[in-house]
Amino acid sequence: MQSPFEQEPWIEQFLQYMANEKTCSGFTSRAYKADLDQFKQFLNQQETLISQVREQNARNFLQFLKESLYQTRSIARKVGTLKSFYKYLFRSHIVLENPWQEIKIPQKNVPPPVCLEEIQIQKLLDHLAVPQNFDELRNRALLELLYSAGMRIGELVKIQ
Repeated sequence: MQSPFEQEPWIEQFLQYMANEKTCSGFTSRAYKADLDQFKQFLNQQETLISQVREQNARNFLQFLKESLYQTRSIARKVGTLKSFYKYLFRSHIVLENPWQEIKIPQKNVPPPVCLEEIQIQKLLDHLAVPQNFDELRNRALLELLYSAGMRIGELVKIQ
C-alpha cells in the first residue's frame, strides 16, 4: 500500500509537460526525474506532501544535499529542477506559493584564470617571426592586444 505522501501525480505530469511542451531531451527528463524522486523521498521521510512544501522545507533539503557531500554543480542542477517544478505547480494553481522562488542556485566553484608572467609573454612574442603575411600579422596583433589590455581569451573571442 502506498503512503499518502506518494500519491501526488504532479511529478509525472510535470515530466510530461517538459517532454511535450518544452521538448526537453531524454537525458534532461531522466535527470529531472531522478532529482524529483530524490526530493519526493526526502519529503516522505519528513511526512510532507509536495503541495505542502514551504521555503523552510526547501532550505532543509538544500542542507541535506550539502551534508551528503554533493558537489556544487549537482546541487545547482537539483535546485534548478525544483525551481522549474514548483514554477510549473504554481502556474498550474496546484500550490499557492513557490517555496523555491527565493532559494539561490549555488554558484559553481570556478578556479581563477591562470595568468602568464611578463617574462613568459615576452618570450612568446620573441618567438614569433616578423609577420610576413596577414595571418601572422593578425596573430601577433591579437597576442599583443591580450597582453597590453589584460584581456581574457574569452573576451577577445567575443570582439566582432
